[in-house]
Amino acid sequence: MNKKGQALIGTLLITAIGIIIGAILLSDSIADNVNLVTSTFTVSNTTVAGLSGTATNLIGKHATDLVVTNKTGGGVIQSGNFTINNDIILSDGTLGSTIVTAAGNTINASTAGCCNISYIYQPLGYFTDGGSRSIATVIVIFCAIAIAITALVPVLRNGALDLVGVK
Repeated sequence: MNKKGQALIGTLLITAIGIIIGAILLSDSIADNVNLVTSTFTVSNTTVAGLSGTATNLIGKHATDLVVTNKTGGGVIQSGNFTINNDIILSDGTLGSTIVTAAGNTINASTAGCCNISYIYQPLGYFTDGGSRSIATVIVIFCAIAIAITALVPVLRNGALDLVGVK
């Protein structure tokens, strides 16, 4: 039995398993979650039933760049006709945002699905300050470096490069 060959195969096997597990964790959980807390998302032309003084929940905890258009005519509804409430506690206990029409104003409430709204929102858990978003991005980079080190150290320690002629 070749002890050095067996040790090398064992090292390569453990290294391969470590790289596979690291890549899966990096892509499926770490990078995806960092993307969720550092990126804003867009909602385009979502139909909202009659805005008649009641609050309608929007996606996300903070909505910006809101545009409300009349579904039947396509005209933009002026911002004085509605109010956006951001970062409020919704009836289900989560943090969110709502849109409410101005007092005494109904935006075509007689038409089912009267309005289309488009906006940019921050998902729940979004890091509002730039420093937190930067650190979260650096975490992904450090995880990738750790996977690379996991791949290189055992191979270099066992002299695997000497077997293929690299010195």
